[in-house]
Amino acid sequence: MKKGSYIVALLPFWLFVLFFKFGAGLHYTLLSTLGAQVFPVWIVGLCVGGAAFLQMLLDVPAGYLLDRFGYTRVLRISTFVFVVGATALFFGLTPITFITTLLLAEIGWLFFGPGANAYMLSKAPAQAAGKFIGFFHTVSSAGIVLATLLLTFVIDKPPIIIAGALTILMSLAFATILFAPKETASVHAERKSIRHTYYIRRHFIGNVLASIRKLNPVSGILILQSFVAALFYGSIWFSIPLAFAEGGLNSFLGWGLSIFDLAVVLLGSALGALADKLEKRRMIFFGLLLFAIASSVIGFTLNAWFLVLGFLATAGDEMASVSLWAWLDRLDKTHDQDGLLNGTIVLFEDLGWTIGPIAAGFLFVPAGAAWTITLCAAPIFIVWILSSFLLRNHSSNPHIDPTVEIPRHARHKS
Repeated sequence: MKKGSYIVALLPFWLFVLFFKFGAGLHYTLLSTLGAQVFPVWIVGLCVGGAAFLQMLLDVPAGYLLDRFGYTRVLRISTFVFVVGATALFFGLTPITFITTLLLAEIGWLFFGPGANAYMLSKAPAQAAGKFIGFFHTVSSAGIVLATLLLTFVIDKPPIIIAGALTILMSLAFATILFAPKETASVHAERKSIRHTYYIRRHFIGNVLASIRKLNPVSGILILQSFVAALFYGSIWFSIPLAFAEGGLNSFLGWGLSIFDLAVVLLGSALGALADKLEKRRMIFFGLLLFAIASSVIGFTLNAWFLVLGFLATAGDEMASVSLWAWLDRLDKTHDQDGLLNGTIVLFEDLGWTIGPIAAGFLFVPAGAAWTITLCAAPIFIVWILSSFLLRNHSSNPHIDPTVEIPRHARHKS
């Protein structure tokens, strides 16, 4: 069956991904501004980061439940729970309703990532799994872009209006997943993607250090880069909505958050092609340097320059990430531990999404949005210095197998 026919056959699922990311992305972006109305900002940061940490801890049990009860069934239940969490805001904005909507939404997020990935790969033809992953990421990013566009219209509205918008969007996500065809096989048995690996964390601790050591220093740098990138993006998605809600900023700043996803969509293929042709050590050096510089000053440009620097920061991040993954694929001849390494990277990304909002919550009031983002971007410079030192005596073959699947980390909550 052709790729196009598979996309049509899975249309309810693609619509589910779009509406879920639209509604859930809007909900996550509003958390800092909603929470700041009932809690001190530092407590809001602890709540948002703590929820991400809880999601990280429950990832393995979530994988067991998805395998045991089926991807579509669990996605339907968890999305319905998210709908209930959205409706909590109909009762007004209080500490209880804020915590309720945060925790119930986190249940939806917990199962969406692994469940949607597993379902999509279980349905994709083996020879086109990489293309389906790319289409999945594009649909996900489109949902986030829509969320940032709607943000400017609802951020200053009463809780009942916000509740209505979120409930409608998440109800559409729930309705569309009801029509998605049930999976017929486990993605683990199909092995459509060597990096679909949330279940590998069940045997994580005993093997991870050996896997990282085997591919160092490239694997270690990729893990650290994934961590500091998630920390930076976590601080951005926490601080910018707060700064926007305080007033005095152009309305474009709300939808300007979409630049991080748009940059990936526009540059992903081109940077992948460059990684095929150029020396990867230089790509990593200049990519991390560009990422560090742009991210450290973006907070001081809450105007049109925010879009330019956001684009450049993501371009540098993507340039380094794609090059590191391509290099790893050359180093790992057997590819028997790709899943374990990717599980490690996802774990450190989750840790970054935990620490980012917590750090931003403590820094926002005393330091302001600009310095909050700059301080959270500072670790990127440390990783750049480390990479320059550790890779100085290493060279990489500029050619990679064009069929290799190079994953990309999300620039938004996932």
